[in-house]
Amino acid sequence: MADSTAKLTDKVQTAVTMAVAKPTTQAEISSIPVIVNALIPVIDAIVNSTALKPWYLSKTVWAAVLSLMAALLALVGVTFSPDLQGTVLTAVLGVMAAVPSALAFYAHWKQAKAAKAVISTPPK
Repeated sequence: MADSTAKLTDKVQTAVTMAVAKPTTQAEISSIPVIVNALIPVIDAIVNSTALKPWYLSKTVWAAVLSLMAALLALVGVTFSPDLQGTVLTAVLGVMAAVPSALAFYAHWKQAKAAKAVISTPPK
């Protein structure tokens, strides 16, 4: 998914650059990064709204799994109140929101560590 976001961001940056470079566009070249940065949340929303994300990051899949589990448990006589079902779903969705953030933090830390190793390696 990160690769898709990067590719789309590159395409948007190219399009913005081409548009700003036109003499009829009332924007400065220096505003290109500002425009692209403003579009990054939109790009993320587009990428995350497609089927490019793994199944385990889909809220729809988890809601369906929880509904199926509740239905199967009801078959054996275990029932949950709607309030409890909502609480469980909210908890699962909260964890799902935290997992990508934790992964992003880890990826950033790992990348920074690799970059530091490259920078601190003396030239041969």
